[in-house]
Amino acid sequence: MSTFRTVSAMLLTTVLPLLSSPALSATRPLSDRSVVFAGTVMVSIEDDFVHGRATKHFTLHESNLGRSFELRVRGKDADRLTTGMRVRVKGRLSGEVLTLATDLDALTVLEAAAETVPVAVRRAVVLLVDIVDGGGVKHAVSSSCDGSTAQSATIMFSANGTTKSVDGCYQDSSFGAMGWGGASYPGSPLDVVRVTVSDATLNMGTTCNYSSWANAADLEATALGVGLTSYQHRLYVLPADVGCSWAGLAYIGCGNSCRAWLKAYSTQPCGYGDAYAHELGHNVGFYHASTDTNNDGTVDCEYCDDSDFMGYAEAVFRTQNGPHKAQMGWVSGSGGIVDGSAGGQFTIAALEQAAAPLPQIVKVVPGSGKPYYLSYRVQMGYDASLPQPTKYANRTNVHRWNSGNTLYVSSIGDGQSFVDSANGITITQDRHDSGTATITVATSPTSRTPTVGISPAIQGTNVLPATKSYVVSITNNDGGGSSSSAFALAFTLPPGWTGGITPGSLVLGPGLSGTATLVVSAPAGTGDGNFAVGVSTVADSVHSSASASATYSIDASAPAAPWGLTASVAKRSKVTLAWNASTDTNGSGIAFYRIYRNGSPLSGTTTTTTFVDTPGLGVWTYTVRAQDGAGNLSAASNSATVTLGRK
Repeated sequence: MSTFRTVSAMLLTTVLPLLSSPALSATRPLSDRSVVFAGTVMVSIEDDFVHGRATKHFTLHESNLGRSFELRVRGKDADRLTTGMRVRVKGRLSGEVLTLATDLDALTVLEAAAETVPVAVRRAVVLLVDIVDGGGVKHAVSSSCDGSTAQSATIMFSANGTTKSVDGCYQDSSFGAMGWGGASYPGSPLDVVRVTVSDATLNMGTTCNYSSWANAADLEATALGVGLTSYQHRLYVLPADVGCSWAGLAYIGCGNSCRAWLKAYSTQPCGYGDAYAHELGHNVGFYHASTDTNNDGTVDCEYCDDSDFMGYAEAVFRTQNGPHKAQMGWVSGSGGIVDGSAGGQFTIAALEQAAAPLPQIVKVVPGSGKPYYLSYRVQMGYDASLPQPTKYANRTNVHRWNSGNTLYVSSIGDGQSFVDSANGITITQDRHDSGTATITVATSPTSRTPTVGISPAIQGTNVLPATKSYVVSITNNDGGGSSSSAFALAFTLPPGWTGGITPGSLVLGPGLSGTATLVVSAPAGTGDGNFAVGVSTVADSVHSSASASATYSIDASAPAAPWGLTASVAKRSKVTLAWNASTDTNGSGIAFYRIYRNGSPLSGTTTTTTFVDTPGLGVWTYTVRAQDGAGNLSAASNSATVTLGRK
């Protein structure tokens, strides 16, 4: 079996220079300082195939500066971030790398990423990139990919009208909801363009300057008269002998400004056909089709669900698995997706069938872990050549997914069962025919410890007595088939403090969440410090107690003054300020910064360590003060002066 390995990435390739001016009042560079930035996160995935692991990378596009920085985060913070999310981050900037601080308020989500919206016709151009090395030797993509043979156009658009293509595969998978064209639909050989770029540093065994090659290819295509703005996607096909360790690379969820790369091979001179579909699939928001055959919630093999073209590329077109179709809304059956969480018997139509008279997916939400998606696969349409048909075809395919990679867990035939004993779920395929399968989902009650959360994680005051409120969240983690449960709530406070929680209990069904309000009062005479307040559920006959805590900060001391303030001018009108983040030793955290121009505070505040002002002509002196979460205001920073005037 011929396979390829892919790396998928969301990259921000345009980095704007820092605004500068000869009128700087200080020369301290932006790097090597404590900062608070706000901006949009871009997520990339780099796959290490030699060691069998994938690594996430994060890029922060900072709003005020218009620059991009590598964002280094770990653990739960890394799990929280998604492409397109707007965040405020606090950390240490070194060069172009921003390392997240360990403070409780180091990462704040300002706006969730936009929901994925189903897309219709996508416009793609294929750029065949020939590369001339320093010795004048041209490393070329095969001539069969364009010209009279037009193999790349055939792969993308079925230029000969009969061969299976990316466009046809997506149309078949989406039941006509989505296809791929060129500058117009349908695509043609005119949407495949050969360009030649030069790279004097090129060592074809080791060099992989894919981004700079793409930039040069864009310039060359534009010089040839190609209107690149007519396309939402640019797919670069690279010569087989480039030194890239991957066979494909693509932006993830990039909207209308997308790039993807492919390597050619001696056996596939224009690249694997299903690799085209795979990399463009990343562009529209798909992650990989992986396996988790022991059902422990982790990936066993990154690309081993080859029932879906988001798995390995095998030079075989096939459609997509159940959760991927659910992700895009590509379920044609009457009723689409049916909820099987409470159990029952269900007859579903084949996942490949257009305008099916029955639902095509049964979704089962367990008490823990990702939901199950049950679908029935047959060999028809683009799935006529479904890889490993004895594994997938005429069987109920069991996947798990709620975000990221889809996870193939198992497939079952008539009379066979899949059992998740931890969640009390048994799935059995009772019978099947050429177009339908009947399956039974049996559930048994399971009881688990609930999940408790409290927010905000920290808040404070500098005046006593004072009362603060916290939002408490409770999630019932019981398995399907369980009845609703009442969770009594309790709280703990420092000695001498008072408080209350409303309501005192929450009745929640399996998998559901609810909230309560904890009110805490700190008495007069309490000394400065950070104090823990806690909330918990009360253990009952079937549930253990669960708890969470937050911090109440008493802070009568001002934070340290911001420092290292610099001011720079762009276009003789805008002043960009940057400074080092203030620190608050008593723990209530920095709430915001106030900007002063010529001694007077500007309206509004900022929570980041950058600010852009448009003051008009004149000589302007700026300072910055920090206010902590308890309301204390710092001393002023150093001053920075700029002059705006006509030349």
